[in-house]
Amino acid sequence: MKVAIRVDSSQVIGTGHLARCMTFATQIARHGAQVLFICRNLQGHVADLVSAKSFHLTLLGDEPVEIKSRVESDWLAVPVNQDAGETTNAITHHFGTAADWLITDHYSIDASWHTCGRNAANKIMVIDDLANRPHDCDLLLDCNFFAEPESRYRSLVPSHARMLLGPAYAPLREEFFSQKTNPEKRVMLYFGGSDTGELLEKAINAVAASDLANTYEVDVLLSRGSGREEQAALCTRHGFKAYSSIDDMAGHLTRTELVLGAGGISIWERLHLGVKSILVSIAANQEQPLKELAYAGYVHYLGKSDEVSEQKMIDALNAFMDASLEFTPYDISAKRDFLWEQLQSA
Repeated sequence: MKVAIRVDSSQVIGTGHLARCMTFATQIARHGAQVLFICRNLQGHVADLVSAKSFHLTLLGDEPVEIKSRVESDWLAVPVNQDAGETTNAITHHFGTAADWLITDHYSIDASWHTCGRNAANKIMVIDDLANRPHDCDLLLDCNFFAEPESRYRSLVPSHARMLLGPAYAPLREEFFSQKTNPEKRVMLYFGGSDTGELLEKAINAVAASDLANTYEVDVLLSRGSGREEQAALCTRHGFKAYSSIDDMAGHLTRTELVLGAGGISIWERLHLGVKSILVSIAANQEQPLKELAYAGYVHYLGKSDEVSEQKMIDALNAFMDASLEFTPYDISAKRDFLWEQLQSA
């Protein structure tokens, strides 16, 4: 099976889209799929991680392009027809024929792009969570938590399209299925792969000022972009341990009782392992899923990043310490290695 994946990463887009696609690529490659990643050459991209995992990579564009807009529809950085054309050319050049599947995970891609993409793919799969634009696809995946997930996409996909909806379809790496949780008095600060330096510094100071700092070990995963040296120095000042990256995230989380961080795909890793979370939304698409998870009691949601003060973080951490912050366990019933079967049967 020949599978092409169109996905991007940058300081604005973050790394979550690429991370979940790499998880799915690893799943289907174990069954013999030939996988090609197609990524735009954007400033701050981490597409080199694709090659590091021995997947084939085509990087679109000779020079890095900077994305400044926070509007998701602007993130292709080139016109839709140009991007779709370059993608189809990359597919036929690499495989010598059409791909069996073209997977897109990109907020700037919609049905008009997919129509062009079908020139080089037999079927199209979309990974999305915005539900704000039409898709010309055969399979759609959205692992977010919503009360009525099907109603969000009913008018946005063709009638024949199969939909995989809900946290059961979260992209969990294999190591998350082999871990047993044994939490220590340990808290992790992690706000994802975009440039969230100011928010992280606020969180570091909040933990240091809370009741938690005296009894918990504190691990800080530094943000991407500018200010990492300052963040590391701040951690040293407070006696916290700073990490540029954590290779064994699953093993690390099994020893962690609480995460103060952002929304995104890492939520499902934590819920799967039973790690408690105090969360901030750093993008508009994170707000509603976090509100619904918080309403059900599965996480504690502080609000949008630009509205969350250091004192609000301190209050939540102190509430956690005096046990007035309650969490309801949630088994997401994650499906293991499911995508290969879905691509074969669709």
